[in-house]
Amino acid sequence: MSINEAMTIFAKTVVKEGCIPFELSVKTPNRETIDAMLEAERLSKDPETKRYSSFMEAFNEVISD
Repeated sequence: MSINEAMTIFAKTVVKEGCIPFELSVKTPNRETIDAMLEAERLSKDPETKRYSSFMEAFNEVISD
């Protein structure tokens, strides 16, 4: 099935049913993901956290250890 055929079927189904033909949902992150997001936020506000001016600067430090 081509993308054009798929889009045509999708559009016809939307018109026929009057809604998107699949469920849309937002999944709640698990505890590990929430903890990582909170840690990233905390580190971004901590003036003692080491900063890098580029990805390569951080990468080079990691591979040098």
